[in-house]
Amino acid sequence: MVLVDSHWGKRAREKFGYPDRTREEVVNDAHHHGATGFIVNERLRDEPFLEGKNCFFVKNTLDFAFRLVETVRAVTAKKAVAVTGSAGKSTTKAMITHVLRSLPDQPEIYSPPSTDNIFTSVTCQLSRMDNYDYSVLEVAGSAFLRFHTNSFAVSPDVSMVTSISEAHLDYLDDLEGVARRKARLFDRPPPGGTAVINLDTACADRLVTHALEQGCRVVTFGETPEAMIRLVSYDPASKRVVVEADGTRTEFTVGAVGKHMAINSLAVLATLRALEVPGWPGALESLATFRALTGRGETRSVALPGGTLTLVDESYNANPASMRAALAALADRPAAGGRRIVVLADMLELGAGSADIHRDLAPALEPLADAQVHLVGENMAALFGVVRGRLPGVRHWQSVEALRSTLLAGLQPGDVLLLKGSNGMKLTSIVKALQPTSAVTG
Repeated sequence: MVLVDSHWGKRAREKFGYPDRTREEVVNDAHHHGATGFIVNERLRDEPFLEGKNCFFVKNTLDFAFRLVETVRAVTAKKAVAVTGSAGKSTTKAMITHVLRSLPDQPEIYSPPSTDNIFTSVTCQLSRMDNYDYSVLEVAGSAFLRFHTNSFAVSPDVSMVTSISEAHLDYLDDLEGVARRKARLFDRPPPGGTAVINLDTACADRLVTHALEQGCRVVTFGETPEAMIRLVSYDPASKRVVVEADGTRTEFTVGAVGKHMAINSLAVLATLRALEVPGWPGALESLATFRALTGRGETRSVALPGGTLTLVDESYNANPASMRAALAALADRPAAGGRRIVVLADMLELGAGSADIHRDLAPALEPLADAQVHLVGENMAALFGVVRGRLPGVRHWQSVEALRSTLLAGLQPGDVLLLKGSNGMKLTSIVKALQPTSAVTG
C-alpha cells in the first residue's frame, strides 16, 4: 500500500523518505517494484501519472489509513505492545523485544529500530501485523498531535507510559499537557487491553484515571509502595534487581547500568504478565545480556595512549527525567581509578520556562561534586549560575564546538565520560571523534 497525498510539502517528504523526489517519481518507482495499489487524495484524481494504476481515492489519506488500521487491530489475533513516555520508551521497547526474542518457542517479533511516528505505526500494523506474533511499537510525541483529533487510536493489547517529564513544552505547555496527550495511547483498548503505568512519575494519577475511563485493565510499577509491581532493591555493582508483585519476589539481572534500567525492567515484567507469556519469570533472565542503546546510555571503551576510558553515550536526547537518571547512574559507577567527567548540553523544546527547568537540575549534580563538569549551551548557562560556587570542577561553554578540542585533549586512561544532551546540540560529534572501539561488559 502506498499513500499519495496532495498537501505533503518538503518537510513531509523528508520525513517519509523521499526529500528530492516528486510524487510521480515515487508512484512510478513503487509501481515498478510491485505495489499493487495506491490510496490517493481525491485532489490528484486527474493526474496523468496515475492513469492505469489501481487507485482508491479518499478525502484524506492518513485518516483513511488510520480507520483501516483500527479494522486490522479489531480482527487480528496477533498481539501489539505500544510504548510512549518522556524518557525510557526506546530502552523499554528494546528490553521487551529482547525478552520476547529469547522465548523458547521463538515467536516472530516486529520491532522497528527507531521511534515510530504515526505514519510508520500505520504502515507497520497494516503490512506486517499478520506476519508477526508480536509487534512492539514506540510511539513518538509527534504522534499525539494526530491522536488529539480523535481520528485514530493505536488500541494495543498492552499500552505503556514510562514517564512524564518536561518535554516538547513548546507545544504541550506543561506537565499536565504532556500527560494529557500521552494518555491518549490508552484510548479504545481491545478486550482485555492493559495499561502499564509508572506510578513514580509526575501526573501518574491522571494517567491511571484516563486508562480506567477507557476500560483498560491497569497495572502500575515503580518504587512507590502502592505500585502493583514494585522495585524492592537494586544493586549497581552486581546489577541485580529484586521485584515484588502479588506478594511474590522475583530476582534477575539487568545488563544495562543504572537504577532507571531496573525501573524499566519492571515495565517489561508487567508486559509479559499482561500478554500471559508462559514461563515469564525465566524469560526475565535474558535481561542479563541486555545492553543500553546507542545514544541512550550505551557504554563503550575508547583506546587512549596508555589505556582506555569509559564512554557513556547519552547523546541522542535529553529531558529532566532522563538527565537525572543518567547522573544518578554515573554517581553509582566507580571511576576505575580515573575521573568522572560530565558533559551536559542544552535540553531543547522546553518553552518559556527552559531556564528554570535547567536550574532545577542542580540537586542532581550534588552527588558528583568531585567530577569535572562541562555545561554547554545557552540554557545550561542558567544551571551554571546556580552550581559554579558549589562544584569546583564546573565550566560553561557556549557550544559543543568550543568545548570539543579542550575536552578531547584532557582525557586520560581510567576516566569515565558521560555525554548527555538533546540531539540538536550535536554531542555526537564528540562521540565520533573518540571512535569507540568495543562494548564494555555491563
